[in-house]
Amino acid sequence: MSDLIDAVAVQEMMNDYYTLTGIGIGIIDRNGTVLVGTGWQDICVSFHRAHPESCRHCLESDLELSGSITPGTFKAYRCKNNMWDIATPIMLGDRHIGTIFLGQFLYDDEVPDYDLFRAQARRYGYDETAYLTALDRVPRWSRETVRTAMSYYSKLARLISSLTFSNALLTDSLKLGATSTHLLGQQMLAMENIDRCLSLDPTTPVPPAAAEPVHDDRSPVPEQDVMRRFLRGWSLIQERIRTSRALERAKQEWEQTFDAVPDLIAIIDTNHKILRVNRAMARKCGTTPSDLVGRHCFEVMHGGTCPPAFCLHNQVLTAPAEYSGEIHEPLLNGIYDVTVSPLYHPDGSVRASVHVARDITRRKRAEQERERLEEQVRHAERLHAVGTLAGGVAHDFNNILAVITGYGHIVQTGLPADHPQQDNLRMIMEAAGRAAHLTRDLLLFSRKNPANRQPLDLSMILHRAERFLDRLIGTNISLVIVSEPRDPLLVYGDEQQLGQVIMNLATNARDAMPDGGMISIGIEEVELTADEAVALGLVSRGRYARITVSDSGVGISPDRLTSIFDPFYTTKEPGKGTGLGLSIVYGIIKSHDGSIQAASTPGSGTTFTMHLPVCGDQTLSAELGHLP
Repeated sequence: MSDLIDAVAVQEMMNDYYTLTGIGIGIIDRNGTVLVGTGWQDICVSFHRAHPESCRHCLESDLELSGSITPGTFKAYRCKNNMWDIATPIMLGDRHIGTIFLGQFLYDDEVPDYDLFRAQARRYGYDETAYLTALDRVPRWSRETVRTAMSYYSKLARLISSLTFSNALLTDSLKLGATSTHLLGQQMLAMENIDRCLSLDPTTPVPPAAAEPVHDDRSPVPEQDVMRRFLRGWSLIQERIRTSRALERAKQEWEQTFDAVPDLIAIIDTNHKILRVNRAMARKCGTTPSDLVGRHCFEVMHGGTCPPAFCLHNQVLTAPAEYSGEIHEPLLNGIYDVTVSPLYHPDGSVRASVHVARDITRRKRAEQERERLEEQVRHAERLHAVGTLAGGVAHDFNNILAVITGYGHIVQTGLPADHPQQDNLRMIMEAAGRAAHLTRDLLLFSRKNPANRQPLDLSMILHRAERFLDRLIGTNISLVIVSEPRDPLLVYGDEQQLGQVIMNLATNARDAMPDGGMISIGIEEVELTADEAVALGLVSRGRYARITVSDSGVGISPDRLTSIFDPFYTTKEPGKGTGLGLSIVYGIIKSHDGSIQAASTPGSGTTFTMHLPVCGDQTLSAELGHLP
């Protein structure tokens, strides 16, 4: 059989098939010689066929599967080693000359009996842990997958049978062709002699007659039989050409399939050299597949001079099995889910490995974005719950303060101005005033303070706040105002509350720069897409006013940045802040259907970015001409 098929070409084709499907094959002749083999399981090579007794079970399985199979069909058999195998015959005419084996597998609807396999390991002296690990690597296929694979292998067997039969007939035909050509020549020479005898004088000597055409058994062959067999040989040659072309087309189809796969695929030998890559891998490396063949994989994929510590190929060479991992590779500009599987020689030793890398960069970024949004929602829910609690407490506390300040005022006015208790009463009233201011801050944070909403021009609000900011921040800090809009930038809001936002952020910036620095406040109009709006926690896309307040202060560490909007949280020294300034800013911006984000680098300052929806009715700009 080895003389009748191109085993090397079939091996290459089935290597590609195994790369794409993970389904192996064995083509074995009737003498037990392995002609083609790929995808052989470690449990068979390293265990079952390595022990004399269990190897006998394998041979029994081969004999059982090799006998009495109808051509064009396949037969399943569960061997005494408790592995499934399926076979289909290869025929030469009506003679069985070889068998295609699917290889060891388990059905996915069967649960392996691990106690049975443990008993087998003890019976044959296997390393139990290694044996069960090899069992876990045995492929689990659905019955539909097995039927489809064997349908393909049955067709392949018929194709190989046809090709083998054509090769055998072609060999005979070529021998016959040589004999037929000789015989036809002899007959033509005989005819020439006859013609010469008829045209010459009877005394002319006649050349000796040609030998009679003979078969291999030396019996005479009629001329018509010679021609018939010669033409039959010629038709077989044509059939061989058609079969060869069909095989070439099949090979091209597999190559096209290999190159059409969007995942990055590379086949690496035991010396870390690239044997083959698909077009997707070559494109990712910015070259062609042929340019990558022969180069070291760690040079191409990792830009190094030796394999990295996480090299999955090294693991395959050390302990043959399938390995997978998630790898971030800057050289290939992405995050990849990589699976590496061994390729075996017919004797069971590893000859190479197949790397399949799927680009999961977008998925990972989407997961990170989802986690960020989920954290944003949790933070907003937490602040909302605290705000609801703070609003309720503030209302109740306001009622208590009203009683304290009311009776304090009565006592204060009922006593002479020079009464010794007047100083004590004044301290009580001042403390009550501070408590009232604190409750107002809590109500602002909880968004329960009544607001006077109207169309406002942010440029005008910023201009009015600038006069107070100069006195607030001191002479050692420079203030830069950047206002890009030429036309009024309208938002619907409470002027006092929005002014307080600017004042609170400027105050925070000043306290972050005890040795002086710069505060920059800017406003601009932007158009946000739906994705950008969602990322900022806004309800819809559209036009927004962007307000930025930046400082060149000490900055905020990342672990503290996530808590700066929480009420009563402060980075200042004890006694230098209530921890409500940024909470109030957050509450005001949220009550205006806006969003606020903070970005900071320790030692380089902090930037607060706010977005407020722009008024949709631009006719409101006319009203701004009447605002003071």
